[in-house]
Amino acid sequence: DVTIYEKNSKILKKVATTGNGRCNLSNEDISLDKYQHQSIIKEMIDLGYKDSMLEFFHYLGLFTTVEDGRIYPKSNQAATVVELISKELFYKKVNVVLNKEITSIITKNDKYIVDGILYDKVLICVGTNASINNYSDELLKSLNLKMEKFTPALVGFKVKEDISSLLPTRDDFALV
Repeated sequence: DVTIYEKNSKILKKVATTGNGRCNLSNEDISLDKYQHQSIIKEMIDLGYKDSMLEFFHYLGLFTTVEDGRIYPKSNQAATVVELISKELFYKKVNVVLNKEITSIITKNDKYIVDGILYDKVLICVGTNASINNYSDELLKSLNLKMEKFTPALVGFKVKEDISSLLPTRDDFALV
């Protein structure tokens, strides 16, 4: 039995926003020099992660396309990816609990007690540094896990001022 606890009201909510709503699945060129944790990336390359991930999506019925080296669903809609994964979770009878933030994980005799429920294994996915609050940081530290320092990544942001004058116009793109 597998149970997924999701603190959001929808499963894969963050996936639905990746690639500007198109869901950037991967990149054609995954090379070590483009990543900080190269040992992890090397292991992923050696295991054929990208190819097996794409095979899985093709198994689900997802067709892909490549644009500027980035791999997207052919539909150009992240919602397609969310829908296919959600259906697969349903078919595999995975329990999905929404709106649930884990409040405690206790290790006991090589087992885990998660909010009072006993599990053999636990996989913790916390997202980015932006999504980790003080509580989840404390929860992870209580498990005596080795933690890497988070580093910045590209993120979207909003500004209060009107910056439309900074946007390129048709005249900015001259044919050479």
